[in-house]
Amino acid sequence: MKTADLLARQERIPIWALPPSFLLIIGASYLFTFYDLFAMNVTFAQTALSLGWVESPTSPALASLESIPVLAYIVAYMVGALGISPLSDRFGRRTVLSAALLVAGLGSLANGFAGGYAEFVLARTVTGLGIGADFAVSTTYVSELVPALRRGRYASALYITGAIGVVASTWISLLLVTPPAPFPHGVPFALGSSGWFAANGWRVVYWIGGSLAILGAALRLVLPESTRWLLMKGRIEEAGRVVAAMEARALRRLGALPQPRTLQAPVERAPRVPYSAILGDRTYSRRFALLLPFWALTYVTVYIGVAGLSAVLGAIGFGFPVNEMLVAVGSTGDVVAMALAAIAADRWDRRRWVAISAAISLAGIALLGPAAGNMALALLGSFVYFIGFNMVMPIAFTLTAESFPTRARASGFALSEGLGHVGGALSMFAASAILAATADPLMALLAVTSFQVIAAALIQLAPRTTARVLEDVSP
Repeated sequence: MKTADLLARQERIPIWALPPSFLLIIGASYLFTFYDLFAMNVTFAQTALSLGWVESPTSPALASLESIPVLAYIVAYMVGALGISPLSDRFGRRTVLSAALLVAGLGSLANGFAGGYAEFVLARTVTGLGIGADFAVSTTYVSELVPALRRGRYASALYITGAIGVVASTWISLLLVTPPAPFPHGVPFALGSSGWFAANGWRVVYWIGGSLAILGAALRLVLPESTRWLLMKGRIEEAGRVVAAMEARALRRLGALPQPRTLQAPVERAPRVPYSAILGDRTYSRRFALLLPFWALTYVTVYIGVAGLSAVLGAIGFGFPVNEMLVAVGSTGDVVAMALAAIAADRWDRRRWVAISAAISLAGIALLGPAAGNMALALLGSFVYFIGFNMVMPIAFTLTAESFPTRARASGFALSEGLGHVGGALSMFAASAILAATADPLMALLAVTSFQVIAAALIQLAPRTTARVLEDVSP
């Protein structure tokens, strides 16, 4: 009964009741992850040139060369999600959060020191291992601390830090790895064509990201443990102290709190094997069977966008460094996408917002596809396209975490979103096949986006989670 009372007290708090800095600390993984992915998107051409893999920054071979490190990163991501994140269901969210981001940061630093293809791929593998674990646990952690009516808003707000990472990564990369060119075809004061930066600018980009990740891992040690995890483990006094601190902070800001509602669903102790709580339960195994193909399809479109779009644009008629500039300007749409998600996620059914995101992607393609030679239209199309394929992420992450019980929430997220990265693993191979099948820019980009459209249709079959207490959605 005391467990239910503590949950009810926490759920009545209508705001983020921990220090605002904690949101930024949790968001460090989002900032680093998106920074790191977009770093490879923009810098890979210089990496390949400086290490002798290609002779031209728009070589068609870039897409296939990039497919291997992307595959290695994503396979490692799945291993981290499936093999490491479930440890948080047994040993706590906070410890795994710090350890996972530390591993990812060390991998990024190693990327900057790579001297050959094998070393580059190995470093991407280490980075993916840490990020896979971190994403599953950080999404779970936030979902367990935020009240039902604000869960989508605050989970989406974390992605604003990720959007900052996207913008920082693309513009830092443009500055350090591309030759100077008049705006909007490039950056007039770029450093990538002369001196040391002409061959090594890409290394600095990875070193910056790795340093940020290691700093974020250290800061996470100040976070409190998840209250729901503490209650699941029977550590009621510790959970009570966290809830009391949240109530005190909320009272200072609001003056009064509503009366707790009665919660009927107690938190259960974790099973010895968290995956059994998903695969051995009819309800949750059905949800997993729906969410897995959703993520696999979504990630084909997303990973082409975040890791290989510059290579695709270069192959369909947008020259260098115009293709890089389109990615950089388009990436600012990521900030808009995350802000929209934070505002909208709790205002309407999350499933419907996923469908709206796919429609926005198609609108961007309609502008970008025919725009070779029209820079203004191409920039607008890229901006809109980035809004569409990025807006789906925070909303779908929240919905996925909500779809599984506390005793196996990180494990259920890892099974669905982590294994769903098989779509990301195949993304650059899919891009290469699409480019081989058609040289028409509009058809190529429509083919890339079709995966997101199918996924959006599929997710309409998922349960409604918006504004519902976690224990009501997933007892």
